[in-house]
This record gives sequence, C-alpha cells and structure tokens, in this order.
Amino acid sequence: MKNRKIVITMNVVIIIFLFFIAGFIIYSKQKYSLDATIKLLNKREESTNGNMTIESTSKDWGKTIRNVLQKDNLYYINTKREKDDNVTECYYNKETLEMIIVDESQKIIVKLLNTFIETDYSGKAIFMSMCNNEDYKYIGKETIDEKQCIKVCLTENRSDGKIESYFYIDIENGDVVKIENYEIDINGNAEEKDETLYTYSYNTVKEEDNIEFDINNYPDYYFQTITN
Repeated sequence: MKNRKIVITMNVVIIIFLFFIAGFIIYSKQKYSLDATIKLLNKREESTNGNMTIESTSKDWGKTIRNVLQKDNLYYINTKREKDDNVTECYYNKETLEMIIVDESQKIIVKLLNTFIETDYSGKAIFMSMCNNEDYKYIGKETIDEKQCIKVCLTENRSDGKIESYFYIDIENGDVVKIENYEIDINGNAEEKDETLYTYSYNTVKEEDNIEFDINNYPDYYFQTITN
C-alpha cells in the first residue's frame, strides 16, 4: 500500500512537471524577440497616401496634437499646442525638398529651400531609431482601444538613471498605437515623462484634396524665403 502511494505521488509530480514544461514552451513561443517585433513592425507596406493623428502629452509641454496628411511626395503637417493655442502648419515636398512653415500666432511664413526632413512620423520610426542601441524586453500583451497589442520596452541607460520607453504594437497590422516614456533615477524612482497616442488612416487623401501651399489662404502674413 505504501509503495502504491509513492508511485501515485511520483506520477502526480511528473504530471505537474510536464504541465509546467508545456506551459513554459507555449509562453516562450508567444513571446516576441526583437527580430520578431521588427518583423511585425514591417508587416504593413509603406503608404504613400494617408492621414495620421499624433496626440502627445508631456509633463513639461502639456498636450500637443499633430495631424499629418500625405499624398505621394506631398506632406501637410498641422501642429497645435494646447498650452498656448499656437498652431503651426508645415507644407513639405519630398521630391523638391521645399518646405514652407506657417506660424499662425506670429503671422509669419518661412519658405526653406533644399531642406531634408524625416517624413515618417509613426511610432515605428521612433522604435527603429532606438532599437539598435537600447536594451529590449518583451512585456506581454494588452488591449488598447479594442486593438490587441504586444507591449515591449526599450531602455536607455544614463549616468543619472535611465529612460524606459514602452511601445504598444497592434498585432494585426504592426502599427504602433501608443508610446509611454518613464524617467527612472539612480534610486529606482520612476516618473512618467510623456505619452503619445497614434491614430492611422490609410488611403484616405483623395485626388481632389489639395495639400499644397497657397499664399492666397494667408492674407496679411509676412513671407520670407531662406536659401540653405
């Protein structure tokens, strides 16, 4: 009888151990490595037509809302800071490298020639610019605005502490829908630095939508051209 109890106990232990191993294997397969995350980010092909809204909230600057429209090589970027209600518009032609900046509060228009700027304003661009030099960690899965996302972290180590950036990436299409940045001092105290929400809309800018600069839309503005 005693030997039978020992055998039963050993079988139960073995079964529990096998379940643990199976669970660990399943969990490991669900984790996203850095390479798997980059593959997910590249899931969506580059778009030449679309609209993106970027809403950033910072402890230093308050809320900033940026709306980006793209049609082929043309870009229109409208930026509004709620702190001072200032609105800045930017018209950019990626082919001719011509950029026009409109400051509504100052009523100033500045035209810049031969100017190259980064035109990918998505969270993907931010991740890709950081991941080569930062520590990567897969956190898990969360739902953001009814979108199932993976949550990953990139850590930038500094002499006075570190910054942890958390990226929420839509599993279905690879869009970064949210970024959170935290400052952590040498004592381990964490403070949220800023948060950014991304909303994407593809193939929404129609042929009749004109996103080119028109001086007639800005009467009484001071206009200046700067040659680099």
